[in-house]
Amino acid sequence: MKIHNDAKLVDKAASVLKDLLDETEFLTTVIQTHENAASGIDAEITARTRSGTKEYTLIAEVKSSGQPLTARQALDRLFRYTSENPGSYGIFVAPYISPDSAKMCREQGFGYADFEGNCLLRFDQIYIRTEAKRERKAEKRELRSLYSPRSERILRVLLQYPGRSWHLLELAKEADVSVGHVHNIKVQLVERGWVKSPVQSGGLVLSNHDALLNDWPREYIDHKTVFNDYFSLMEIDWLEARIAQTCEEAGIRYAFTGLSAAARRAPFVRYQRTELYVAGADHKIVQLLALKRVPSGSNVRIRVPYDAGVFYGSESLAGVEVVSSVQNYLDLVKEGGRAADGSAYLKERVIDPLWRDHSE
Repeated sequence: MKIHNDAKLVDKAASVLKDLLDETEFLTTVIQTHENAASGIDAEITARTRSGTKEYTLIAEVKSSGQPLTARQALDRLFRYTSENPGSYGIFVAPYISPDSAKMCREQGFGYADFEGNCLLRFDQIYIRTEAKRERKAEKRELRSLYSPRSERILRVLLQYPGRSWHLLELAKEADVSVGHVHNIKVQLVERGWVKSPVQSGGLVLSNHDALLNDWPREYIDHKTVFNDYFSLMEIDWLEARIAQTCEEAGIRYAFTGLSAAARRAPFVRYQRTELYVAGADHKIVQLLALKRVPSGSNVRIRVPYDAGVFYGSESLAGVEVVSSVQNYLDLVKEGGRAADGSAYLKERVIDPLWRDHSE
C-alpha cells in the first residue's frame, strides 16, 4: 500500500489544481484528496472536471520534490493509474518542478503543476500552460549549495574519473571535504538522476556527466576569483615559458587556463593573452618578470583563485602546468569567439570521449 504525503502538502496541491482549472471558465471541477476520495484510485488527488457534456478524470501524484529522480517515480505511478483507468489524465504536482522534470512530463504525455506558477495541462481540447515570472529563492539556495566552492571539489573529482565508483569516505578524502558534505551533495545529485549506486560496490558513480557539464556553467561565476591584468613586452611563447620556470623555481603553485591551456589540447586555438591561476603569490611573479599593471590592453591575466579546487586534476602539457580539461572548459564556456570554440572542442573531443570509452 502506498504511504501518502503530508495532508498540508496534498491540500496545497489540490488548491493549486483547483485554481488552475477554475481559471478556464467553461470547466466545472470537483477536487478530491485521498482522505475523502471514493474513486478507488490510490492517488493523492483525483479530480472530475466537466466541459459541457464531456467529463474528464484527472489523477495527480504529489511529491515534496520536483527533481528528476522523484519525478520519474511519480510518472511511473501515474502510468499505472492511467493504464488502470482508461481515458484518465495524469498530473505531477510538487512545490517546484525543475525544467528537466517538466520535460520528462511532456515527453511521457503527462501534465505538471507546481506552487511557483509553472504548469502544463493538456488533455482532449483543454490546454493550460503557465510559467513562473520570478526567480525561485529556494531553488537558488539549492544551486548555491551544489555549486559552492567546497561542493565543486566533489564535482571535479567525480568528473575526473569516468565511471569510477566512490565510497563516501574516500570521495570526501579525495575532495578534501567532510563526509557530511559529500552526503549532502550526493542527495542533490541523486535527486537530479545524475549519479547511481551500483549494488555490487555500494559506491557512488557519476552516470550523467553531460547533464552536469551543461548545468554547472549556468551557475559558475568564478566566485571570489581576483583577476589582475598586466602587460609584458615578451612574446607569448617565451613569456609562458618564463612564467612556468619562475613559478617552479620560487615554489609557487600555478596552472595555465583559458585559451593558454586550450591551445595545448586544441592545436587550432590562437590567442594573444596568456592566462593562469597563481596561488596567492602573484605579486612575486609580477616583480620577477617586471609585469606592468594596465587597465586595458593586457597580454597577461593572473587569476588568484577563490579555492584550491581549481588546481585539481592539473597536468603538465608542453612543458607547463595547465588546469584540468573540466576546469578549462568551465573557464571558457561563457566567453564568446575563440574561447567558445575552445570550450566546444574540449567538451566534444577531450571530455566526452573519455566517458564514451568507459561506457562501451
